[in-house]
Amino acid sequence: MLVIGATLGSALVSPPCHQRHITRTALRFPQPRACSVPPPPTEPPLPTEPAPPPPAEPPSDQPRELRPISTRGQIVRAAIALFWTYFVFFTLKADKDPLYTDRVRTTIASAVPSGGLKVLEVGIGGAPNLELYPRGTRLVGLDVFLPPSGKRKVYEERAREAGVSLQWVEGSAEELPFESGAFDAVVITKVLCSVRDPASVLRELSRVLAKGGRLGYVEHVAAPRGSLLEAQQLLLDPAQQKLAGNCHLHRDTDGAIRRSVAGLSGGASSAAFPAEPLFASEAAYERFRVWSQWPVAAQAAGVVVK
Repeated sequence: MLVIGATLGSALVSPPCHQRHITRTALRFPQPRACSVPPPPTEPPLPTEPAPPPPAEPPSDQPRELRPISTRGQIVRAAIALFWTYFVFFTLKADKDPLYTDRVRTTIASAVPSGGLKVLEVGIGGAPNLELYPRGTRLVGLDVFLPPSGKRKVYEERAREAGVSLQWVEGSAEELPFESGAFDAVVITKVLCSVRDPASVLRELSRVLAKGGRLGYVEHVAAPRGSLLEAQQLLLDPAQQKLAGNCHLHRDTDGAIRRSVAGLSGGASSAAFPAEPLFASEAAYERFRVWSQWPVAAQAAGVVVK
């Protein structure tokens, strides 16, 4: 009984052999590592609305601080803009200069000596010469860009008060839309300085004139060679052409017109103004200076006859 009891006691106290083996084996090896589960896929972030602009600053009574002009180029551009503003303003006012208006009046009186003539004014613009024509003149005003209709009515009323009939035509001086010999007289004031092809314009002016018709002109011209005014013209000419509608400060306009008169020589021929007899004689010619219109102070007025 003791043997059986001991045996049973040991059986109750000690685990079976296979359990003891498993226990020792479990103690001999490390614990298994935990499984690494990949994270769930993340969705792309939703687009967010742009942030609202910052609120506008409340108006302030304090003047804004001006940014300084820091570069040389800005200073030069500002100086050029200021100069040309001055130039355009005072040149427009200088058209009322008594010396200039007197030469225009004298030239028109010589080119259009009596009323009833059919006259073409090329580059009429704002019709500044209406009151200078004799009463009864049949005036045709041509320009590349005509004034607005409202202003044209005002000019037409001025013409009626001056006893002049006024007709408007839009066109180019290089290709006049008129028949040959259609006019008794042609008047131009400050036109040949800015046209693309002055020689073509002179040929067209001669073509539309009737036999014995007169061309009256008042133009700013190149200053005498070697003068200070010529040096100023040559210096400013490139900017003038860009800023003033292709206006040339140094064109030999009066020389070109005089070279186109048979028997006259107003200077050397050039590519822009070839010598070509277009008129039979010269009735009047004068050079003068209008300093209030600098740098176009050198001017010429004259009348040539076909």
